[in-house]
Amino acid sequence: MNKQEIIERLRSLPPWQSQADFTAQDWQQYVDVAQLIQSTDPDTVAAALDEFVRQGLQEEFRGYEEESKPFLLMRVIFELPERANVNERQSFKGWSNWPAADENNQVNLSWPVSWEGGRPRLLDTYQESMGLPYAAGAEYRFLLKKYPYRKL
Repeated sequence: MNKQEIIERLRSLPPWQSQADFTAQDWQQYVDVAQLIQSTDPDTVAAALDEFVRQGLQEEFRGYEEESKPFLLMRVIFELPERANVNERQSFKGWSNWPAADENNQVNLSWPVSWEGGRPRLLDTYQESMGLPYAAGAEYRFLLKKYPYRKL
């Protein structure tokens, strides 16, 4: 896949809004795009993610953030631990409802996506974000170095 094809695929994904909005078909779209990303040159993927975010910032707000699409996609592409020390969490976007660490100082690195029985589900409803735009390409590069691809 080339950069423009990745951007078009990202645009086609449903945004993060509410937990109830995601259907099995929506998740299948994410899985399909994740599989394509996993077989694409990483430099092309990172460039497409950065360009997608840049383009989204120029669009009018429609009640959701375009940035939520690649954010959720990263949690489908990579096998991220759902229980890890809070010090392992790296933030590439300031979502306002990031969960605090539990009493054992553990967090879900895959938040807001959880995997049960090999199927994804949303743990939280979108609220809002603060701060800088999502550093999607940087998060992709970080996750690529640290975690394996999810077996889809």
